[in-house]
Amino acid sequence: MKSFIYKIGYPVLKIYWFIFRPKTQGVKCLIVSGDETLLIRHTYGHSAWTLPGGGIKKGELKEQAIKREIKEELGFDIEPKYIGEFTHNTEYKIDTVYCFVANVEKKDPVLQEAEIKKAGWWKTNGLPENHSTGLDRVLRIYTEFKNLEHVN
Repeated sequence: MKSFIYKIGYPVLKIYWFIFRPKTQGVKCLIVSGDETLLIRHTYGHSAWTLPGGGIKKGELKEQAIKREIKEELGFDIEPKYIGEFTHNTEYKIDTVYCFVANVEKKDPVLQEAEIKKAGWWKTNGLPENHSTGLDRVLRIYTEFKNLEHVN
């Protein structure tokens, strides 16, 4: 039933976004284990592989939001590090995305099947062709973050 709501609700939200052009805030997390990255595919929207994350609730800090989203979507408890942010205009809204990285022990996630269709571990240097541009942006931010960490 929840999966049906996501499939129907998402197009309705896109109409709302087209009319009102809201400013939104969200979070994404690069979950890594060694040289592998965990990617997901949603049950709604584009079918591209992407990073887990979601929206920030009213009154919630971005660090709280990413911990909540990862726990809800994948069943992982994480200690995320903030690595940067970007803003983009997709789906008729202006979205600021706060990016995090978390190192975890490699294990299979417990998926919230209403929202997450599939999850998988990928070699960071061998990501699937069908992946989101947001993933590319977060990887660039992460590379800059790592380079700055080594300088300091």
